Amino acid sequence: MTTRHRRRARLGSASLMVLAVMVAGCADDSGPGPDRSTPASTTGPKVEATTTVGLGPATDEGASPPLVTDPEGPVRVPVEGDTAFIHDPTVAREGDTYHLYFTHDGIQHRTSTDLVHWKKAPPVFEELPAWLVEEAPRGNGDIWAPDVSWWGGKWHMYFSTSEFPQGELPTRNSAIGHATSVTLDPDHPDYGWTDHGPVLRSRGKFLDEDRSGWNAIDPAVVLDDDGRPWLSWGSNYDGLFLQPLNPDGTLDATVAPVNLAYRERFIDNLEAPTIIERDGWWYLFASFDLCCDGWNATYNIRVGRSRSLTGPYVDREGRPMLDGGGTKVLTAYGTVRGPGHQTVLHQGDQWWLVHHWYDLAHEARPDLGIRPLDWDDDGWPVARGWTPGIALPAPLGGHD
Repeated sequence: MTTRHRRRARLGSASLMVLAVMVAGCADDSGPGPDRSTPASTTGPKVEATTTVGLGPATDEGASPPLVTDPEGPVRVPVEGDTAFIHDPTVAREGDTYHLYFTHDGIQHRTSTDLVHWKKAPPVFEELPAWLVEEAPRGNGDIWAPDVSWWGGKWHMYFSTSEFPQGELPTRNSAIGHATSVTLDPDHPDYGWTDHGPVLRSRGKFLDEDRSGWNAIDPAVVLDDDGRPWLSWGSNYDGLFLQPLNPDGTLDATVAPVNLAYRERFIDNLEAPTIIERDGWWYLFASFDLCCDGWNATYNIRVGRSRSLTGPYVDREGRPMLDGGGTKVLTAYGTVRGPGHQTVLHQGDQWWLVHHWYDLAHEARPDLGIRPLDWDDDGWPVARGWTPGIALPAPLGGHD
């Protein structure tokens, strides 16, 4: 487990109860007012990525792995191999190989040809970029939450660093970095990730009045109808945001960030955006509630949709995601706790929901989940076989 996830786990339920007393009834309106208004291909030359950003040249439909049904829950791919201790997964496909990137003592890498059997590959950075400590001095150079997408003739990886000081409230001293590579294959002579430094930063302590209007974590790229990449991010307690990128991968400062989703109370966590396009709708997936606390994790995956990439996004009941809305896609069941930090892999007619979860049968260790994602007659996604009637642990903020 990374420093980030250990420290977030230590924040835990008890600390959140204290925090609830501190901020009860207080809406965070100190940041910029929200602009109320398909993920990037994950396939390069024969490439596909979980954020459907830039599929690159034509690809086939990829693997058709076997599926199993959990006794108490939905259908899943029976992954095996090096799939334990995985947080914040993202999957991309290049040629006939799937590449899994995730958080665990840096950004780790696994490969598979069938989505089932995964084996270890070299980490993205043998030496972590020096700027990580400069941007988050108390983050110990920790790096996490990678997102991989193909556009502009190369692979782009965005990732996060932040501070979660032990025994203290988290800060907003965070940054999102950017790296590129022409291939994902570590054995290719042209392989290698080039770090381009931070593209977005945030500053301030948890309750500072002059803090940044967001927390710069959990990046994900989506391509608009014209093929232009946009970066979404956020945010743990400030909402989710979206802003276009320049061709070099930096943010377009001439366009203001758009606030896509928000929850009123600080303790109602909201993070890890993923945006995809399907049948004229843009879908915003997000992770709600408490991550990284093993047995006590209440993470769950929600979704809203909009006819416009920049929103407004609403859930199935018509509740805006800027007002805490979000239709449940997957939550806890049986020995599965805290499914979240999702990405979506699209291949032909098949959609896959990729996420981490905590395995109560193995001391609540974080593990890899890959599940077929179905669409109902009204165009709403749901993890195949999941029963929406399964009770969701009530978050401290009291939202449904």
